[in-house]
Amino acid sequence: MHRHGYQGRKFGRERDQRRALLKGLATSLVEYGKIETTLPKAKELKRHIEKIITKAKKGDLASRRQVIAALSTRAAAYKLVDEIAPQLSGRTSGHVRVERTRLRVGDGAQMAIIEFVDDIKPMPKEGNKMKTYSQKPSEVSRRWVLFDASELPLGRLATEIAKHLTGKYKPTYTPHIDGGDYVVVINAAQTVVTGYKETDKYYYRHSGFPGGIKETQFKEMRERHPERIIEEAVKGMLPKNKLQAERLKRLRIFAGSDHAHTAQTPEKVEVK
Repeated sequence: MHRHGYQGRKFGRERDQRRALLKGLATSLVEYGKIETTLPKAKELKRHIEKIITKAKKGDLASRRQVIAALSTRAAAYKLVDEIAPQLSGRTSGHVRVERTRLRVGDGAQMAIIEFVDDIKPMPKEGNKMKTYSQKPSEVSRRWVLFDASELPLGRLATEIAKHLTGKYKPTYTPHIDGGDYVVVINAAQTVVTGYKETDKYYYRHSGFPGGIKETQFKEMRERHPERIIEEAVKGMLPKNKLQAERLKRLRIFAGSDHAHTAQTPEKVEVK
């Protein structure tokens, strides 16, 4: 036994260098299944790799993290945990063996091969059966949909409109492509709000000059410009990027029950 309770060979190296050496040898053993090194290093590696394999066979999160820390690469750690450890489940110990081979030319050091006792079979690699679909601008198809503002609260209405303007409900949704629909909203003057928003909610705008802030009460906005109520709510729920302006152009809001897009025959959306 060495000073401070250390058991094992020092290989003429400091503690950190010994750890790095064993970590590299263990990683090579996991990657290739068999390596050749000097006999003292092989014996020390056998003791080291046995502990790592025992942790890998547990398979829990804490053990996985310890295995990752004990090897040089994550790929080797995943291979040990997911591929090698299940094939060694029939053993409680003695997972690797050391065999003397030859004397090294030059210094006559005894060489040895360390390998897994069981025949480790590589796991079959599954092909990439599914590729991520990315929509092209030429593949975009738009619908015309209709919402009645008098049937839903303002917030719920705005989320549904934003979902159709961005096309996020479609399986072909692609974030950087504007694949949304045309949205027609009727009865904006009858927008539903809850609580005291009718009197307590205000809209603000600023001229850009000192003291140029203006405020408009919700009740007053409903009387003067009911379309702006829905437009402001939807604008706040759209992504803040270059696509926002084009998406808002496809939003057509009307204060009453009549609209100017009868020729497009918009399909009414029923929200549950």
